[in-house]
Amino acid sequence: MRRSLALLGALSLLLGCATIDPWGHQRSLEDAQRSYTQMVRWGDFLKASAFVDPELADGFLDDAESLSTVRFTDYEIGALDMKDDKASATVRVEYQAYHTATLLEGTLRETQDWYFEGGKWRVRPTLAALSQSLLGP
Repeated sequence: MRRSLALLGALSLLLGCATIDPWGHQRSLEDAQRSYTQMVRWGDFLKASAFVDPELADGFLDDAESLSTVRFTDYEIGALDMKDDKASATVRVEYQAYHTATLLEGTLRETQDWYFEGGKWRVRPTLAALSQSLLGP
């Protein structure tokens, strides 16, 4: 009887751990996402590209050129929506920025889609949408 209770307790603990991300994907995503967002905020797009989906990296750097006259002054990381598979997530970020030529200031909103592959988190960024919201098409 005692052994059955111990086994039941261990099984309950194991099942409980399964729902709290035993591989630490959420924590590693939070770290990767924060690093990426800080690099974008400081205009270090070359370093930020290390987090970008490899198929989108060249386009990311091209889009970054359109932000060369934009200065980010702050950002706020919003809701992180981790999917049930713990291998994909959506994060909403708001950047405060201004255009250096016009001094027009605005809030740029980005929805970052992240996925876990090959032992690291990758983002599918939307820099083109960021630049359009402040600079226009």
